[in-house]
Amino acid sequence: MYRERIHLTVTDVDGWNEAIDAMAEINKVMERLGHPTATIWTDTVGVFNQLVAEVDYVDLASYEAANKAFYANEEIVKQLPRINHASVEGKGY
Repeated sequence: MYRERIHLTVTDVDGWNEAIDAMAEINKVMERLGHPTATIWTDTVGVFNQLVAEVDYVDLASYEAANKAFYANEEIVKQLPRINHASVEGKGY
């Protein structure tokens, strides 16, 4: 198994909602394309504005195929500025 984990710090409640909505749109497209989708996690207690997206792949080859499809899809690429706008610069990894 290969797991991708993306950590994101959002700006505020509006940023939270924007990021969650954009990730949901990305998940819809990835599901339609037949690729794994992200599970979005956050802490129940603690810092509010932290999100983690995790995607599990059966192997590195499936990760590479999904990553290629991700960046080649216009519907997905147009969601990325929404996530960037909702994020605190320099706090994601």
